[in-house]
Amino acid sequence: MTVRWTDTGVRLADVPGSGVGRIDRNARSGNPRHDTRSGKFAVGSGVNKKQVAPPANVDPMAYKRQLDAVRDAARQLSELNEASALDFLKGRAQAPEQVDIANFLAMVTEQRKADLIDIADASLREADDGKIRVVAPDGLVREHISQLGSAAVGEIMERLEAMGHKRSDVRKFFDNRIEAVEEAEKANGR
Repeated sequence: MTVRWTDTGVRLADVPGSGVGRIDRNARSGNPRHDTRSGKFAVGSGVNKKQVAPPANVDPMAYKRQLDAVRDAARQLSELNEASALDFLKGRAQAPEQVDIANFLAMVTEQRKADLIDIADASLREADDGKIRVVAPDGLVREHISQLGSAAVGEIMERLEAMGHKRSDVRKFFDNRIEAVEEAEKANGR
C-alpha cells in the first residue's frame, strides 16, 4: 500500500482494488462501474465489448492488416489467380514471400461471397428500412458471379434465403445477372 502526504500534512493511502466491479445505479455520467473495496473506477464501461480473436500465435494487428488486404484484393482484383494475387501482395505485404497464396485466395473468395450477399441483401430489402445499403456497379456483380461459379452462387442464394428473403426474389436477382453473363460469354465465343 502506497502512503503519500499532501502539502497540508494529510496522510493519503492508496487502497488496492478488490478486482470486483459493481455498477452504481445512481451514476449520472462516465463509467458506472466502481471497485467494491476502493471505490475507484473498475474495468469496463458497463457495455460488454467483445472482439474477434485472431488465430493462435498471430499478432492481432498483423491479422487485422491481413483482413484489410483480403478485403481490398476482393474488391480490386479483376482475376483471382496466383499471378494477380502475387502482384497485389508485392505492393501490399511486408513479406509477400511468406504469404500462403492458396489460403489468401480462399479468403478473397469468401470476402467476395460476403460482398455479394451484402449487395443482394441491400437490393432485395426495402429502400427505407434504415439499414446500411451496400451497392456495386451491375457489371461488377455479373463479373463476380461468373468468376465464383454455380456452386458458390448456390451457397449465396441459400444464405440469402436463411436471412429471410423469399426464394423467388433471390432467384430473380441472380437469374437476371446469370442470363447476362451467359449472353456475354456466347457473344465472346466462350
